[in-house]
Amino acid sequence: MFKKICFAFGVLCLLWSQASAESTRDLADRLESMAEHGDISAAYKLGLLFSQGKRVSPDFYTASYWFEKSAQGGYVRGMLKIADMYEEGKGVDKDLQKSVAWNEKAAFAGSKKAMVKLGQIFEKQENFDESARWFKKAAIKGDVSSMRELGIYYLKGTGVRFDLELAYAWLDLAVQKGDYQAKSEQAKIMQTKGMEWADGISRKVSNRMVPEDYWDAH
Repeated sequence: MFKKICFAFGVLCLLWSQASAESTRDLADRLESMAEHGDISAAYKLGLLFSQGKRVSPDFYTASYWFEKSAQGGYVRGMLKIADMYEEGKGVDKDLQKSVAWNEKAAFAGSKKAMVKLGQIFEKQENFDESARWFKKAAIKGDVSSMRELGIYYLKGTGVRFDLELAYAWLDLAVQKGDYQAKSEQAKIMQTKGMEWADGISRKVSNRMVPEDYWDAH
């Protein structure tokens, strides 16, 4: 009896896997047809299908082709994906310049994620002026990690003019959004400047006075 049950279960699994493979092929064919007719969202979904390896074996070369096709059509999420693939050399030859170029296009289209990524890339290259510029753009759009990084840049005078008030203000915004690393950096400044000074800056932040660039955008 047990052998019969195992056999029946095995047959069901085989039938299910065959049906699943057929449905995946049908999905890929439909998406490809749509993508070839200019549907950039379908091109992006094809990239996901081949990159995630959930329904088919991972094929990063094919995935990169469809991600780049969607990116060329102006699809921001496609830009982010192909930028990552160029950075990692996954499915394409590693090319940091192309990664930066696609991230910049996504950033100019309003992607906060791309702005953060550019800040990180330029930081690794020790191009701190560019890094600070992109972190600032992301911070103004509300990215917490960028608020913290920008605060540290102002604290150290890295990529920007040293400004202890702006350093504390950006860190304060990050702390308000739950960033514990920023709180640790704030504590170091308080040890130097004292609680009264720190409270004064926090009041300016609460009154939407500093950082001016952030509040002007909000």
